[in-house]
Amino acid sequence: YGIWRVIIAYDGCGDSGCIGDITLYGADDKPMPMPEMQVKYTTQSRVYCDKTKRYEPKRTLCFGPLRDAIQIWCYDLLEEHFGGWENDGGSDGTIELNVPLKTGHWEHNTHYTETSTDVREV
Repeated sequence: YGIWRVIIAYDGCGDSGCIGDITLYGADDKPMPMPEMQVKYTTQSRVYCDKTKRYEPKRTLCFGPLRDAIQIWCYDLLEEHFGGWENDGGSDGTIELNVPLKTGHWEHNTHYTETSTDVREV
């Protein structure tokens, strides 16, 4: 399909977040359309196990559109490394993948509010 680079943007705050733009680039470094192809991918969730009395990881094999596979992979990655990334002040970032080299770069920005209190007698 000629995909050389993928850039994925995400943003979240106030208990809500989403994967935004997913931009694909060809060897000429020009944006290209998302291929209408179906791919295999896995999802990861946590399910309660009565036997261990804990939440255990569960992987599920899926087959669907490439866009869905990329989005689900990003959500799983965010949950694993920055659980709660969408809460309160939230966070945003970009993930850039170099497809031929099978490498990537991830920039994640966490937003927070800081309060400083100064009390004086007058």
